Amino acid sequence: MAIALGDIENIVLSALQQPGINFGVGAYPQWGGVTNPNISQGEIDFFINEGYKRVCTALWPLRLTTATFVLTTTTGIASYAIPPAGNPMMMAGRVFDVVYLPLGATSAIRFEPGESLVSWEAFMRLTGQGYLRANSSGLYPRCAAIGPSRTTLEIYPNPLESGDTITITYPAVPTPGTSQVPTLVNQSDTILLPDEASDAIGHWACYRLNWKNNATDDMKLNRALYKEEILELQETYRVTSMGDVQQFTGDPTFPVFGGLLGGV
Repeated sequence: MAIALGDIENIVLSALQQPGINFGVGAYPQWGGVTNPNISQGEIDFFINEGYKRVCTALWPLRLTTATFVLTTTTGIASYAIPPAGNPMMMAGRVFDVVYLPLGATSAIRFEPGESLVSWEAFMRLTGQGYLRANSSGLYPRCAAIGPSRTTLEIYPNPLESGDTITITYPAVPTPGTSQVPTLVNQSDTILLPDEASDAIGHWACYRLNWKNNATDDMKLNRALYKEEILELQETYRVTSMGDVQQFTGDPTFPVFGGLLGGV
């Protein structure tokens, strides 16, 4: 069973050595029985969600929490705000996949990282430091980049017509009120991470609570334990298939296609 907010509340209350009436095996805390005025459900839930965001941010390369949105192009417009309103926050402007589907087409174009999906510096070199962008146009863009503010997707050349779509998959940070990667609100809300991540989230919440209460030694211990948990999660979930650890030499024996995605 996936780890829920109420389970992490139990972890935190147990670590803070609260009376046993407040937590139990298979049951979420009964906050009406908490008598410590320095601890409230709202405060603990705030720090748990803060820890949830921190863990998702630390583990973003592992693609454990991803979100997707679709942009629609406008003729001559080559800069688009990302992510659109209503979507989870983006991890520092990073993206995993950018796929461009021209209006009426059945095959999409994937911007290949390092080739057509490039850094802002490379994008500026390809566009003559931006000079070539003003009057450019094409049936579809040849390259894309995340803008320097990390809040826009920039494409080149400018779209020749409106209605093309750009589908972006990115590492998402839990965001209140979103459907794909929401923050935890109800005690039954579950984290979109492996169960083991609950320990790291709990250590972060305890770190922040001990910081608030000037418990310096406990604060340092929780911070160190949080870092250890993150390193263990990174090691455990880095490998996604046996192909990630096996060594291959020579050319592949099957066709490798880049850039064009059929059957979209």
